[in-house]
Amino acid sequence: MSFLQPLGLLGLIGVPIIIIIYIIKSRFVQKPVASTFIWKRSLKYVKRKIPLSIILSLLLILQILTVVAASLAIARPTIKPFKSNEEILILDASASMQSSFEGKTRFEAAKEKILEEAEGIGSNNRISVILAGTKAETIIERSEDKINIRYELEDITCTDGDADVEGALELASKIQELNAGATIKLITDKDYENVEGLEVVNIARTGEYNVSILNVTDEQLLTGDYQFTAEVVSYGRGTECAIGIYIDDDDNDETPLVLLGSKNIILPNTNMNEGGTVNVIFTPNRLLEETETQIVVPIDNIQSYKEVKVVIEDDGGIETDNEYYLYSLEKTIPKILFVSSKFKTTGDGAVDVNKPTSLYVALSSNGYVPRSDDMFKSVEAALQAKGELKGYDLYIFEGVEPPEGEDFPTDGAVWLLNPSSIPSAVSGVAMEQETVDGDFTMILASMSQTNTYQTITKNLDCQVGVGRYKPMTHGGNFEKIFSCNGNEACLIAGTSGGVRMVVTSFDFNYSSWPIKITDYILLINNLVTYSIPDVLPSRDFEIGQIVQFNAPAGANKLTFKYEGIILDETEDLDMKFILDKVGVYEVEVTYSDETKVSYMMPTHIPNSESNIVIVGENVVAAEIPADSVVEAEPIEIFPYLIALLILLLVTEWGVYHRDGV
Repeated sequence: MSFLQPLGLLGLIGVPIIIIIYIIKSRFVQKPVASTFIWKRSLKYVKRKIPLSIILSLLLILQILTVVAASLAIARPTIKPFKSNEEILILDASASMQSSFEGKTRFEAAKEKILEEAEGIGSNNRISVILAGTKAETIIERSEDKINIRYELEDITCTDGDADVEGALELASKIQELNAGATIKLITDKDYENVEGLEVVNIARTGEYNVSILNVTDEQLLTGDYQFTAEVVSYGRGTECAIGIYIDDDDNDETPLVLLGSKNIILPNTNMNEGGTVNVIFTPNRLLEETETQIVVPIDNIQSYKEVKVVIEDDGGIETDNEYYLYSLEKTIPKILFVSSKFKTTGDGAVDVNKPTSLYVALSSNGYVPRSDDMFKSVEAALQAKGELKGYDLYIFEGVEPPEGEDFPTDGAVWLLNPSSIPSAVSGVAMEQETVDGDFTMILASMSQTNTYQTITKNLDCQVGVGRYKPMTHGGNFEKIFSCNGNEACLIAGTSGGVRMVVTSFDFNYSSWPIKITDYILLINNLVTYSIPDVLPSRDFEIGQIVQFNAPAGANKLTFKYEGIILDETEDLDMKFILDKVGVYEVEVTYSDETKVSYMMPTHIPNSESNIVIVGENVVAAEIPADSVVEAEPIEIFPYLIALLILLLVTEWGVYHRDGV
């Protein structure tokens, strides 16, 4: 109970005052009578009346109750309704709940806890279960059927990612709107804190531990041989286990992985050892020495591989983080169509590769060497030789008039370097025809945190002299990267019609870029990196990650697979994938000539979920949206007190005036 006007309780001082008045009040009352005869006749009626002492006691009680009721009415008390036995149970289904101990996982123990709660709810009460996996969902909603609850729990499984606790609480609050007195409980293995309206039930057990492979990387030695490093850890206690590496260097998918090397190792308890993880190095280098945090496992010389798998054999903890896959990274050389007015030609009109331009040299220095039959002095020559400008990852037009209309390429990135005009396909960019001559300094535009700016300017910190440029304006999806002559844009980057573009208003050969060799090569590399992003953003992926797949030029169909099973097939090349299972996903790219190339995406549970001992230590109560928990509305009893007060006053008046008392 709480009070809206607690000062009203001061009226209770009247209670002792009334009692004092009754104590000091005289009990004798003088009444004149006409004769003793009437007195005698009245005695027989007096016996039938309530004795005076009882009447006075009743008046005292009624007056005390009146003062109490009046004081409470002024104080405006409110009360919350009693809690019902209805429960809303949120079941943590994150990867750490897979931890097995003494033959039972945490998830199984949590389901048993829910069944215990269901047995105790009693008649005419309900129970709800919300699964907090990578995405929260309601499994059971306000059910009274214990058999159905048991049946539904048998079918649910633990996920491989994080728990969407916030989403689960939002679902719980919607159910609680139907009964504000329902209790919300979060059954988990994490160190969440109790907050108002939410009870946390932690089912983590003493003695649990988990061995995990957090990461696997490769490194090519000077000899050309590969060595592999596995980052392993043991949470909860130190343990001895076996670790091995398997390899497949055959293109035949039916060929099993072959054991390359193994060793029994002792891992310390990470929670006791601030050094943390241990690196297990599988290497052909026999001179590499072991330390406390570096274990060496000798392997044979390996100069190429297709697939590698590192496995730890251990009975405790989470099984799904005891394997880690790594696929070879083959750098794809982009196909480049290079049209430049700077090229020298031979007698037959072909580009003379023996007289390269500065841009050709910079591209070649980064490993991007255009083929001789993909280089032309004019767009007309390129169209005459190719028929159409398609099938390239990057189109470079330097100092020429770019193609117009249907001839403008749209299946790859485009560079317009000091173009004589801006084609109509490029929206938001305009360039004047007149060239401005002078001694100008080109500098980086004002700092920006966009991916475009950060990618193109990475590791660049220089000022460049420019001898001539054309005034250029830009808008739309283009961003200024470099400016000169004050604040005028001279190098911009962005998209038009979904095509990544770089536009410069100056000729590289009329600047000091070529003589700043290191920065020039770095700039061209950054421009290529921006224009042709990697097909896959990384080599390993965590569960719950959304992957943007950048289809290579020439692709016309994507097939999305998991463990060999087709999940999706699409011609939409701008595709994103959500990874929600541990294993190996595959994107098979089909090109226009029906050739196929596969890109592998091995997944693992989030590293934070592997730490089953202190998992959740960084989660604080503020991260649990307590305001999403619906509290029962308080009930104000003021009207009832007023009704009681009126009843007491009427009763007191009746008693007081009975027979003139």
